[in-house]
Amino acid sequence: MTDDDSIAIRSIGVLDLSWDHRIIDGAEAARFLGKLKERIETGLPGSAADVSGEDGHHFEAVVVAPQFDGLSRIAQHRLVYELFEGELGGRIHALSLQTKAPVRTSS
Repeated sequence: MTDDDSIAIRSIGVLDLSWDHRIIDGAEAARFLGKLKERIETGLPGSAADVSGEDGHHFEAVVVAPQFDGLSRIAQHRLVYELFEGELGGRIHALSLQTKAPVRTSS
């Protein structure tokens, strides 16, 4: 409300709802996505990760890593899940993965 009793609409930031309907700050969610990306890329040197997730608890990641070369898809996923051991089922309720080894080019 303003001094003259009119209603003024002001932006107070970006908010979202989590899977359990708690309000979460969009900036904090973006920072957490960045942390997930960093942990994957640090844990798998030479990798590139694209991480997304809209509710702060369910995430998707596309990971390209040289460590995946010659491994089954299950073994590839296991390498990524091991980076978050003990956290899956908590803040990270679900992590859906697409994994692949880099494409080799011959010269």
